[in-house]
Amino acid sequence: MSWKTTKRKVKGKIIMFKKVWKADDLKSKKPINDAYGYWNNYRGCFDLNYSSILTKLIQEAGRWCEHYASDLFISWKTVEKELENAGLEDTCYYFGFRKMGVDHLPFILNRLNNGESTEIYRAIWKLEIIMGGTEDDRKCTMALSKVTI
Repeated sequence: MSWKTTKRKVKGKIIMFKKVWKADDLKSKKPINDAYGYWNNYRGCFDLNYSSILTKLIQEAGRWCEHYASDLFISWKTVEKELENAGLEDTCYYFGFRKMGVDHLPFILNRLNNGESTEIYRAIWKLEIIMGGTEDDRKCTMALSKVTI
């Protein structure tokens, strides 16, 4: 799907409306990779084995990015920093892979809302972080899924 405009008749005049992209427009499929772990009081962070998730993202960067594939690690540092937060709440991260690097959600939406075609993104992935457990036994689950736009 490329840039969408819709026409609507208002009081006899045809008016064009541009689609405004939001995070809700980025629909994800069933998760393909997941990881879970618990809060570690000694280390002060969540212990998760997210290697399969990070491996998939690294593979996507290598497959789709001709330049600046290492942008992935700039975004990934944010994820790692969040895992050091005991009060972490449910959140999502997006990774948009294109020829010239990897974008996070604000850049993805900015490009789409500035009229760039959806084809600029060769792949977009969503990483969901879901919190659970009790206050004394915090559990963290990560789920990686492909996004369709």
